[in-house]
Amino acid sequence: MHRLLVLAGMFGMATLAVQVPGAAGETARAFTVAYLVVRGLVIVLNARAWRHVPPARPMLTAFISGFTLGWLLWASSLLVGGPARYWLWAAGTAIEIGTPLVSRRVIQAAPIHASHIPERMGLFIIIVLGESVLAVVVGVS
Repeated sequence: MHRLLVLAGMFGMATLAVQVPGAAGETARAFTVAYLVVRGLVIVLNARAWRHVPPARPMLTAFISGFTLGWLLWASSLLVGGPARYWLWAAGTAIEIGTPLVSRRVIQAAPIHASHIPERMGLFIIIVLGESVLAVVVGVS
């Protein structure tokens, strides 16, 4: 289930990226819907973690609450137009960015699995190498 949700999030991000050029104009609604799908999946993933990782529940409760509030502001922007839409986007984004900052104490108390760090670094290196190879191929062609 986790992998399917992450895959859905990747497709959502691709859809969101396609909508960016017209986000302030003709594709604002599609951009908002794509953003809501991606952020909704993040909330669902946090809710699943809340269920399965009891020691992380205080942190995840803060994240779910803050992210849901931001999501609701973004969703309400579908009901308005013009500058009000952008103010709601800004407020929702500020809450989503601010949630981890305000939740520092509970984040520090959350369990950390150091065994995942080498795996994440390995994946990061693979991505960087892949991007480098792609850049060389594009440059040569």
